[in-house]
Amino acid sequence: MDKSTHSHKVSPDHSASGKTHSTQNMDSKKESEQMDHSGAYKKLFWMLLISFVSMFILMYAMVDRLSNVIPNINQFYMA
Repeated sequence: MDKSTHSHKVSPDHSASGKTHSTQNMDSKKESEQMDHSGAYKKLFWMLLISFVSMFILMYAMVDRLSNVIPNINQFYMA
């Protein structure tokens, strides 16, 4: 093969910035994962809050009078 007829072609993976598509995809995945984590923590917070409120209410479900409810830090902890 003659050197003058051999041509170098740039692969379609390379952009003008020099990054490959896979590198760009990894960067966008990292950004989306960071956004997903913040949404996951918000969801976790709401799940914990709903769970706490429901357990606190269920703890006093069998009390017949409000005068029989005696708030205690241990009950708060157990909820």
